Amino acid sequence: MRKVRRNGLLVWAAVLSVSLWNRWRGPKPKGATESKACDRGRICDSWALSLSGLSLSSPEEAQLPTAILVYPDRGTPALAKGIVPATWPVVGEQISRRVAWDLDSKAELQVMSLSRFCQSLGRRAPANISLVLGLDLPERLPSPCTEQAKTNMLHAISTRLFVNTSAPSQELLTNDWYSTTKPKARQGRKRRRRVLRLLHRQSEDDLIQAILLLMHQHVTPLRSVEMQMPHPDAASMARTGVFCGLQTAACMVNPQCFQGLFCIALCHLDDQTCAYRCLLKFDVPAIGKFSECALEKQNVMNFHTLPPSLPEVKPMDNYRFAKLTVPVANDILIGHRKNKEKKYSWIVAASSSQAYAQFRLQYQIWRHVKQRFLYHAVFLAEGRDGKDAWKTRTYLVKPLEDAGHWLFRASDSGIKLEEHWYLLGADRDLQWMVLYFAGVAAHAGQAYRGSMLLTPDGNVPASSAMRDVEDALSLAGMAPKLGFLVGRLSRLQWLHLVQPKSCPRLLTCKPFFRLNPSPVLYQPMNPAQSQTQPAE
Repeated sequence: MRKVRRNGLLVWAAVLSVSLWNRWRGPKPKGATESKACDRGRICDSWALSLSGLSLSSPEEAQLPTAILVYPDRGTPALAKGIVPATWPVVGEQISRRVAWDLDSKAELQVMSLSRFCQSLGRRAPANISLVLGLDLPERLPSPCTEQAKTNMLHAISTRLFVNTSAPSQELLTNDWYSTTKPKARQGRKRRRRVLRLLHRQSEDDLIQAILLLMHQHVTPLRSVEMQMPHPDAASMARTGVFCGLQTAACMVNPQCFQGLFCIALCHLDDQTCAYRCLLKFDVPAIGKFSECALEKQNVMNFHTLPPSLPEVKPMDNYRFAKLTVPVANDILIGHRKNKEKKYSWIVAASSSQAYAQFRLQYQIWRHVKQRFLYHAVFLAEGRDGKDAWKTRTYLVKPLEDAGHWLFRASDSGIKLEEHWYLLGADRDLQWMVLYFAGVAAHAGQAYRGSMLLTPDGNVPASSAMRDVEDALSLAGMAPKLGFLVGRLSRLQWLHLVQPKSCPRLLTCKPFFRLNPSPVLYQPMNPAQSQTQPAE
């Protein structure tokens, strides 16, 4: 310990270098609470607050601080990359619903088209509207967007941001009518750059995070945003330096651990995908021991994050014309592994989170080991040599009182995770299954939620089954329009990008390819043949 204290500067540098660690986990969607202004089943796109008529549904709603999201009158949003085609009104409805989960009934998000927004600019803005965000709006304005409307109404809104998310080199729209306010303080400019980075990633989770950050700064403070911000102080830093000195020194002398911390430090705080990719690429015990001591035990960032409380999700009630029971729900999870039909339970076909969907070929394995119920997530991620390697994460599963509701617990690189999983729907012949999860890494500053679609072969179900999939997702307020297809590998990529020796013991990994251009199927086979004879 004396030697570590004599090298105090090295220890402090190490602790500071991982201050960006709070964005370490991949599949983490955001959100928390339903707004009073948007009752369940009613979308803010109806715009109960009319800017021109000021017709309010109740006096209480009139006092809610309000932000406005404006989208184009026509076209397909760039972030609608899901398994079902989507238009701007559908995407706006989904965004409005998901943002409302995080507002704690303290604010309201209005979502509308550009024409409707301009038609409502007859009077000056009500005092409770302090933010307008326009996305991918056309340079050619519709007729209601007049100079008078701009002068009377638009300029009365204190914060205005109009962004072209499809052109990274042209962050802000150039039309003079879209008058974007410029932050004056240095901190404000830094936050604006962060919001622009999120918007240009063109994903649902990043858009929601950008809206929440803007509303937290310009509309009203939000608990869901505040509790995911780091608050290190002198006491937490000193405590970490004293009790985690050995782990810090061990990481500094380990090249792979040091490279992992440096890789994470280069990621932006809001780039969860980048941070988790670094964590998997440099996955060594030293980095897990350091994060367990500094983040989990000593809580160097002073995080006390709570799990999402909304939406209130209940699992499916019936399965195969009978009431769902806990043993039946567990058997659905075990899926195609139950009768030794396959070595895995399911393969992820699509996910609501881009950070989750970035990993290719995601096997899901549920199994009973002695008296424990275990879940293994097995997937491909980039290794240190540039080739994809198999990674495995293991959770302990506890069935809860309601059938189809489980508590998952795990330690991922030293960080404790606790997640609630819900069975939203399943095909009677196990051709698809829909799950919803909401979790928290309390001392890593992460609360997240999401959904996933699983199938036996990793392909999206036939169109005839998609209506049932949509009905299942609607139980959690999700929609397949904004999901992400999970990546797959071509024949050439498998031969040159995958490390055959990295196949986990739970699987035997040889790909089975189809000749048609639809998503690739995978069938686990003998790994000894995978280097030379990929079947067609």
